[in-house]
Amino acid sequence: MNVIHHRMSYKRKLALILSNNDYEQSNTKLAKEFAEQIQENDLILFYYSSCVYQMNEKCYLIPIQNQHLTNEETIPDLATHLQTIFRHLFKEKKQLFVSTFILDCPKTYSTNLY
Repeated sequence: MNVIHHRMSYKRKLALILSNNDYEQSNTKLAKEFAEQIQENDLILFYYSSCVYQMNEKCYLIPIQNQHLTNEETIPDLATHLQTIFRHLFKEKKQLFVSTFILDCPKTYSTNLY
């Protein structure tokens, strides 16, 4: 009989969860701070729950109730481009155990809402 011993390795679990109430700081700043904590073989979760806006094949994370987002021209300056988040999280090219991204966006942002 062969016995295989598996050595259980400890995996750190980190999560960045952004929702409607997290707009005191910019999403970009929070992603940067989160990325600085990531180490090799970590299990990371990025969860975003709010509105998104797609424009020119780019996805922007939109803070709700933002009176300054009045038209499409203001979105690139005031919203967070999703690719910017990814760039920060994978800047170091660390080998992650698992990375999970969940975008919980029930509706697309409309500049006509506010």
